Amino acid sequence: MVDSFKNLNSKLKMTLIRKTSRFFHYSMCFFILAISVQSCVPVGKAVFFPDIKEGEHFIDSSLFENSKRVFAGDRIQLQIITKDEEANNILNAATKAIAGVNQTPEMNGYLIDPEGFIEIPTLGKISVRGKTPTEIKELVKNIISDFYKDVEVYCSISGRVFMINGSGGLGGGGGAAGVGQTFEILNERLTIVQVLNGISPTVTKIDRIWLIRETDGIRHFIKVNINTMDIFDSPYYYLRNNDIIYLEPYKINSFITINSPIRNLITFIITIPAIYLGIKNIIVK
Repeated sequence: MVDSFKNLNSKLKMTLIRKTSRFFHYSMCFFILAISVQSCVPVGKAVFFPDIKEGEHFIDSSLFENSKRVFAGDRIQLQIITKDEEANNILNAATKAIAGVNQTPEMNGYLIDPEGFIEIPTLGKISVRGKTPTEIKELVKNIISDFYKDVEVYCSISGRVFMINGSGGLGGGGGAAGVGQTFEILNERLTIVQVLNGISPTVTKIDRIWLIRETDGIRHFIKVNINTMDIFDSPYYYLRNNDIIYLEPYKINSFITINSPIRNLITFIITIPAIYLGIKNIIVK
């Protein structure tokens, strides 16, 4: 009788353990499935330019020209050449490197003041706000021509763009390999597509790229969508000096990030029942 009771008790324990183990197994499967579904990115949002088609597209050159207009805080490079060598040294003093100082392009040239002026030695202040390098070149040339003949003027802009990767570099490569990066504007041209080369559309919301731009003391927060061909006709396709780009990650990134509190909590929740069931099996045996 006692043996029968012990056998029955043992069978009940084994049945309970099997059911508990089965419940735990199904729960983990359901949990993993839920995480997988949540982490899935719709196919249409996981690729660049899903609406791309074969053919030709007219390029609006005015977008590029407008991107080169300068404002307060920008810096322009000017080179003025006359037949008077002494005058050349004076007029180009701002573009020459200072002896003993390791200068960068951001330190050379003429910095545009808050009122939109640059100051050239002997010529005084000149308003360049909202003008392109070509317009500035013609303006300066006309002013100097009153003093010198056969004048040549060259003008260009220099600058940089900052990018902040909200995913911390996860899933990225190439241009988006780090949390933050700086891109130089070369040949007066830098596009948002060039800067975003290498980011992963399954990690970053490419239909919600944030562009932060300052113009005349106003900071603009602009949402840019590069999940469509419309970006090529956008006034924000060409970037300007001191633009900031923020890459917004999908929420699932907070889970997969190493040392994430949510990840650690889930690991703890999964580990404790597993240890308990393992010890339970040992004791029963």
